[in-house]
Amino acid sequence: MMRRWLLIIAAAFALMATPFSLYSAVAAPASLTWERGRYQLVEIDTAISSKVSHLDLIGSGQTLQFTGSNVKSNRTTYQVLVPANFPMGAYSIRAFFSDGTTLDYAEVRLVEYQSQGYNPAVDYKTTSALTLTLFTLLALWAGNSGLDNQDSSDETTYEGIDANKISATRREKDSYKKGLISSIGLDQFRSVSAIRIGRYSPLGARLAADGGYLQYSLGALVLFFPLFGVVLGALAFHDIHGVGHITTPSVSLSIGLIVISCLDASAGFLGFVTFMVLALTSKFITNPYDFRTLLGLGLLWITPALIASGTRPLRRSVKDVGWWERLTDILLGSLITGWAVRSLVLGLNGFAHLKLPLSAHAGKCGLLAGIAIAIRYLIEEYVNRRNHIYLSYLSPTTVHDQDSTFRLFGWFSKGILYTFFAVSFIGVHWQLFVALALFMVPNIIKEFKDRFPNSSALFQIIPVGIPAVVLIGLLNRGYQSWIDSMTLDPASKTRTLFILLALPSFILSITKMFARNPKPGDKRWYLRPNMKVAYRTAGPLMLGLGIAMTLGVI
Repeated sequence: MMRRWLLIIAAAFALMATPFSLYSAVAAPASLTWERGRYQLVEIDTAISSKVSHLDLIGSGQTLQFTGSNVKSNRTTYQVLVPANFPMGAYSIRAFFSDGTTLDYAEVRLVEYQSQGYNPAVDYKTTSALTLTLFTLLALWAGNSGLDNQDSSDETTYEGIDANKISATRREKDSYKKGLISSIGLDQFRSVSAIRIGRYSPLGARLAADGGYLQYSLGALVLFFPLFGVVLGALAFHDIHGVGHITTPSVSLSIGLIVISCLDASAGFLGFVTFMVLALTSKFITNPYDFRTLLGLGLLWITPALIASGTRPLRRSVKDVGWWERLTDILLGSLITGWAVRSLVLGLNGFAHLKLPLSAHAGKCGLLAGIAIAIRYLIEEYVNRRNHIYLSYLSPTTVHDQDSTFRLFGWFSKGILYTFFAVSFIGVHWQLFVALALFMVPNIIKEFKDRFPNSSALFQIIPVGIPAVVLIGLLNRGYQSWIDSMTLDPASKTRTLFILLALPSFILSITKMFARNPKPGDKRWYLRPNMKVAYRTAGPLMLGLGIAMTLGVI
């Protein structure tokens, strides 16, 4: 009975607090966000402006005086040029009247100049680094055997984005310990939702199951995470409301959404949906660049936990792995996620074709995302050791296979999104369509992979996990050095590199379909008992190389 009341109270609080939070964030007194280095305008009714002696922008120990420029339709327009080096911060628009009184008309948040045009195709260095990140991750996920084989402890588990399986193997021992707070109704809702949603969307099933590990101790109080996501999404929109177009909110709000998504991807998803709905209803989407930036923010605020689980498993069977494998998971999963988040932040400039303020803090975003993911790994491990059965229930081992209609829709959606984003970086050229084919063909062919012959010898050769990161990273950097030596303009170099970096991921994806399993009773060659010493000796070296590749040292 107590558990049921806790659930009811938490749900009631969420229902009451969400509208209030939205009202507080969106319906608060109007404020303006201005950019440095451009003219800014203010309109005042002529009945009032006739009594105004002057209008000033005041704050941060600075003062700028407006000039009256025009009178139209009973409105007086004042303008001011904000210098490019003017201190950023909070200001007030203050009217000084002839009788000596003053009145603050509006609050102004002065931000960095955002409207500087940016063409990612000619920024070869940055675009090549982003492309390198993208295709290294795609190659790593393409070589992921954890989708098909649950017996290899070194292989990654891509939980729920393209897979129909969501959790790790159970331990044989069925003893477990109860959490601090439990909620039977909410537990059942999460488990059943993950199973049913899988019929329509593996990603949706993954989002439904993602916060299960937090539910172990928090019970119904875990609902506060989605609530925080909604509040942060509303505050993020309120933060950019005065700009008038899609841009990045303040660093603190952006990092807040990234961190909460690392802990619970569904919370980040709800935060993005809130932000998107407010942006659409406020008519902030006026061109393809705004739409790309909006979707880019969605990737940034939803995918960190999915990137981590696609790289190294968030949860492992205690029976199958030891401390070395889990330490590797934590280090490499956190580093690659931080690396990917940093690249996503920088990639927003390419989506918007603008220099966005958040790009100056890409390193900080990546660092904090990596720390949050490391904390999540530790919590997942703790809960899994105390109650693996509970986690297997909340994150079902098997969900409904995705219906063929929705699978077909998913293929087209991936292709459209891939093209929509890629065209922003390389434009409409033949390289775009070749890269699209290299991306889409493996996704379609893998539906028939069970009909292909299996080569156990090829299974032993294909690199997975850390070796895949090292090998693909070295290949990609070799391509980059080769193209650097060519006498091509930056845009041509970018388009050529885009094709070359797509090849390893394509080859690995196709090859993996013919190398699905080892011989019965066998495992990867370096995991055999007679290779244990070599594996333990070479493991730290390979891990160091993987970390160096991720951090850009090599």
